[in-house]
Amino acid sequence: MPIAALASLILAVLTVTVTAGSQATPCETRLTVEAIRDLVAAGVPANRLRQLLGSCGVESRARDLAELEASLKSLGMPPAAMTALSPPATRDRGTTWASPIDGREMVFLPAGTSQLGTPSSEAGRDPDETLHTIALDTGFWMDVSEVTNAAYRRFIISRPEWQKANIPASMHSGSYLRNWNGNEFPAGEGDNPVVFVSWQAARAYAAWAGKRLPTEAEWELAARAGTTSTYWWGNAFDRTRVASVKDSSPAAQRTNPWGLRDLLGGVWEWTSSMYRPYPYNRLDGREDPNGKDPRVMRGGSRENNENFVRSGNRSFEQPTSTGELLGFRCVRF
Repeated sequence: MPIAALASLILAVLTVTVTAGSQATPCETRLTVEAIRDLVAAGVPANRLRQLLGSCGVESRARDLAELEASLKSLGMPPAAMTALSPPATRDRGTTWASPIDGREMVFLPAGTSQLGTPSSEAGRDPDETLHTIALDTGFWMDVSEVTNAAYRRFIISRPEWQKANIPASMHSGSYLRNWNGNEFPAGEGDNPVVFVSWQAARAYAAWAGKRLPTEAEWELAARAGTTSTYWWGNAFDRTRVASVKDSSPAAQRTNPWGLRDLLGGVWEWTSSMYRPYPYNRLDGREDPNGKDPRVMRGGSRENNENFVRSGNRSFEQPTSTGELLGFRCVRF
């Protein structure tokens, strides 16, 4: 980094302030590992480095969080500064946090039990929705909304092997990022969910961001938000709770009681799970990351009718599949 730029960045770091519970942003671009190296070498205090990472974010070309952490440790990054890469220790339901890697807001969901599947009396029910209860022993963080075009672009710029021109043919069905022009998403759609992304690509994004795809059980627990009804808002379908084809109802209408938006409707979402009969058992092979069987997708889309956007509805596609109504969101422990 040029001396003048480094001096300017150090000055910004030293004047970081925290106001109204949020951190000020002292820089206009995300920090590269090289810039972080220079700041560590310049002796910037650990608490300032932590604030800087949390507010500006880091531009990572690492394959996953472990590789990024190893790279930063090799530069002498103080352990206190490294904590910016991890969610806060206080983890009550509704606590929010934004990862410095992809900058996307997450909300914490504590451990607990949830209904999976549907009762035989539910309208639109499919035979593969056997009703049962599952206990999740560990809480987790989930993206508030689906991964956007803008966030996905940061990923492919950092990891060029996942760009449209470079992705191996074995990793998609032929229409990967079909609506993009090279590395550019459609104009004005930066905040829209990224689509035409295969399961393999979604999994790679999640790893790069220090996250993973949700299991089918985690997804349904989040979608139900403590309810046992057909939808999180009740048993009667309400179109205003689901993003429509050409426009969207207010975000507040589409946000469930646990602070998660568009889990029902919007676009279908990949999960980590291979399609298997219920009851769900995470130890029966369905969570094998190397399995070749179809992967479960959940939630329905903005173009589906009320049967497909039920909390208990299940569907699946080959992991290479891409489509204009298929996206994803991430979780992490």
